[in-house]
Amino acid sequence: MFTFKIEGVESIQRDYEAFERDVSRATEYGLRALASELTPALQRHVQRDVYAAYTPELYQRRFNHPQYGRSLFSEKNMSWNLVHRSGGQRGVEFTYEPSGQNTHYPTSYYYADADSLITVLQSDNGYLWLKNGGIGEKRPFWNNFVDEVVKEGDKWFVQGFNEYDPELQAVSDGSLVREVDDYHLDPTGEVKK
Repeated sequence: MFTFKIEGVESIQRDYEAFERDVSRATEYGLRALASELTPALQRHVQRDVYAAYTPELYQRRFNHPQYGRSLFSEKNMSWNLVHRSGGQRGVEFTYEPSGQNTHYPTSYYYADADSLITVLQSDNGYLWLKNGGIGEKRPFWNNFVDEVVKEGDKWFVQGFNEYDPELQAVSDGSLVREVDDYHLDPTGEVKK
């Protein structure tokens, strides 16, 4: 009869557990880095794709007159949180809840919810205060924001991940995934809804 004793397995297990902890912490940093880029990215698109694309003649924007209410640009409309799902999956949920309410024009709060307002701005269809229903300018700020996040989001994540521990050497591969009815990037690189 032979007896074998393998030494060193315990240290391999400890190394693996330490590596697992480092990856978990780096993932948290990466998700926070991604999340911290979302509000400035959306604000850039509101500024460029909404405000710069059209100068109103019939009303005063809340952006220029904050006493009338919260503007589309306000970070108070935007929030994010880290989520932990079953199976150990983690992610970022980003919420954007703008309002059409402008106290200078008390009857201007026409939109049932933020999605309705976003749809009107993007499609140039359904402005209730205009007889023709639009301003003549589509302003797809939300779609442009989503496209930027799909294109850049994994880079934002990897940068934060590697800032936590550069030795982990994560790389960006363009495989950002978004859930539910949002956009996602499939392995072919094609953006789908």
